[in-house]
Amino acid sequence: MARGAFCYTDADGHRRILTDPVDTIAYNVQMWIDAEVVNDTDTTAWLHECEDGDGRSRPLGPGDRAQPAYVASVVFA
Repeated sequence: MARGAFCYTDADGHRRILTDPVDTIAYNVQMWIDAEVVNDTDTTAWLHECEDGDGRSRPLGPGDRAQPAYVASVVFA
């Protein structure tokens, strides 16, 4: 389990927080386009273009921030 919080803005414009997310589970998030995401966990978050952890992905290291163009799911590993 990752310790900490992963913060993002959902497709409806609401700020969401995943607290202490479980590793290897795909969280379907549907993030707001170009919204900032913050990985304040101790684990790398893999940002996927498709739901259920599918599609191309990019890593977001512990303590990092990004403004990805599109993210449909996040997996912590």
